[in-house]
Amino acid sequence: MRTGSLVQRNFIGFAACIAMAAYQLVLGAQAPEEPTAYTVSVQHLSGNGAVVTAYRLGPQVLVDYTGDPSNSNPGTHKRILLNLETKHRLTWDRVDASVPCVRSNFNPEERHGDDLQDLFIGGAALASEKAKQLGTETIHGITTRILETTDDPNLAIRTWVDPRTGLVLRASFVSPATGLGRPWFEVTQVSFEPPPASLFAVPSQCEVFRVVPQTAAAPEGGLAPSGSMGEYAWDGLVGPASKEQCTMLFRVVGSGSLKPLTRGFQVAADLAVATGPSPHYSVRLDDQGRATFSGGQLHELAPEGASGLYRIDNVPDEFVIDVEFGRNGSAAAKIYRHCFGPRTLLEYVAVPEAIHMGGGWEWVKPGRDPNDSH
Repeated sequence: MRTGSLVQRNFIGFAACIAMAAYQLVLGAQAPEEPTAYTVSVQHLSGNGAVVTAYRLGPQVLVDYTGDPSNSNPGTHKRILLNLETKHRLTWDRVDASVPCVRSNFNPEERHGDDLQDLFIGGAALASEKAKQLGTETIHGITTRILETTDDPNLAIRTWVDPRTGLVLRASFVSPATGLGRPWFEVTQVSFEPPPASLFAVPSQCEVFRVVPQTAAAPEGGLAPSGSMGEYAWDGLVGPASKEQCTMLFRVVGSGSLKPLTRGFQVAADLAVATGPSPHYSVRLDDQGRATFSGGQLHELAPEGASGLYRIDNVPDEFVIDVEFGRNGSAAAKIYRHCFGPRTLLEYVAVPEAIHMGGGWEWVKPGRDPNDSH
């Protein structure tokens, strides 16, 4: 679910590790290989002092975030479970079971930081003339190579890298002029033994979600326009809402042809966002890619038959709508009502072959040419 401002995710960015991907390290002739089983704990030695622990077992990566206990704001007890094969991420609070779970998608080819794979980028690139070796040091029983960048005359980054796995066990900022360093982060625990499989179990509060029964069926001969969006559309993300009220008909269409999509997705809505507190939403996919919804008053809608058309009578001024395309992606937004007649069509225009690229939320105005397919 693409939550935007709808879900307070507050991921603790691991920017230190991501930044290190920008330069190359000298590690020798044989490239390191990231292990598929490990437990690694890291503490930031600058900033908030947060501790992050990652567990990996095959395609599964579990990440625990814990704030610095000595800090007046100890932070979070967030836990993230990633599956590198299905590209799914599930987030929950391991202390407070009342906090809703959040499901999202990710691209494992991109370096995200919050899965801690970026700790193994020490071997991402081989020989570089802009990095020099300063010797070796044993950390947690691992003989590391000490490397330092030299491409910035004002600031160098010194790292301690395991040449076998590419794990960065320590990093510091160093002044080339004075030679003085400032600690950045350090691995406090490392093991390459497989963690127990039970650690990756999904908690009970993320297993069961309430799904509201279907909405009322759309009327016979309901609106089914097609054609150009162009000047005959209104951006559903732009407020304020229209004063007029109407019945909303909703459908998902493919960009270009605007051909309605009738299967392969689920639709949910929260019609109470204008009157209630800002909610946290949860969406979870089962093994078949079917979503269940929770948080606020988010509930699943049902289409009328096989048409792919959904209906909400007397749609409120503001509401949240979520479209889940199974394992292919998702889209969610806060929509402002815009009525151009007793029944007004809202369309989500998506690229069927690339749902992750996003789409547009458009209210259809009267007068759209049904013969114009642009």
